[in-house]
Amino acid sequence: MKATELRIGNWYQVMTIGGYWHNRTMTVENLQSIDGCSIDVAKPIPLTEEWLERFGFEIKKGAWGTSAEIRVGRVRYVLYQNRNVWSINPTDGFRVDFKYIHTVQNHYFALTGQELNQNKDEK
Repeated sequence: MKATELRIGNWYQVMTIGGYWHNRTMTVENLQSIDGCSIDVAKPIPLTEEWLERFGFEIKKGAWGTSAEIRVGRVRYVLYQNRNVWSINPTDGFRVDFKYIHTVQNHYFALTGQELNQNKDEK
């Protein structure tokens, strides 16, 4: 992962001296140093239902699969899950797949001009 993939406020993981992975949010202070880290020290956080709920998405499960929806004013931002891959607009011929939290954060910001912030404290 390179620093150019991340914006301030994006979430990623770092390995501590004890060998444990910890979630971190990108700040001005650490934006310059992540490129110096190997992939063993910094990595993207996989996109999961738990993380989508932290960001305020409503998870809906049905016979057709799982979706996650959040509203921005009158606009609906909806992700669909198919075989452990989250995507947007999966049925109209144009599809964007997401594997990591920071990619959804960046896409959401590009479309809405607003940050995708956590609703609750990190656990």
